[in-house]
Amino acid sequence: MRDAEFRAMLQASRQRNKHNSYAYTNNPTRHEVPKFTRAERKGIDEVIRAITPRNRYMPTRKTTKNTIKNYLANFDSYEQLPSKIEDLIIGFCRSEGHQKYNKKLFYLLKNLDEINSGVVTNYLQRQATRLSHELPTDAYCALLAVMCTKLIGVVEHHITVGNIEPIENEQPDFEFDPYLLAEGF
Repeated sequence: MRDAEFRAMLQASRQRNKHNSYAYTNNPTRHEVPKFTRAERKGIDEVIRAITPRNRYMPTRKTTKNTIKNYLANFDSYEQLPSKIEDLIIGFCRSEGHQKYNKKLFYLLKNLDEINSGVVTNYLQRQATRLSHELPTDAYCALLAVMCTKLIGVVEHHITVGNIEPIENEQPDFEFDPYLLAEGF
């Protein structure tokens, strides 16, 4: 087969198959997206945020292990905290400029094993969904994550200095188990 015959056969094949392929289409190759208003863009962003898994969507630069979780797990509510720890949390919140965040920080630190913006956002969004509240913004969750990280450092510092006595048994209390007693534990 000569070169000219091969080209002619190739052209005939293209003509026959042009309706079976995406390569030959009448649709334009570039799609122009209409200009959205600010409200429409915000709505689109909220939809994307709602359907995207948080740990992939949120930039999490740093994860901090919550070392004071077991210490705080011994208290059922914020009102049961010893006055020294409560004063420490309130003072920290005031120095950061957010006076009303003390209970939020306590409950976050009591319930989360790790602190980063994605984990805090997941926790607060689940809570908001369960209670039918408005979803928290990413900036708010990132702020709480940073404050929790700083507060962990402050509490650890005060425990090492000796201002706060660590509870002898920093493990959360478990229910009474007669089988463990019978075995001598």
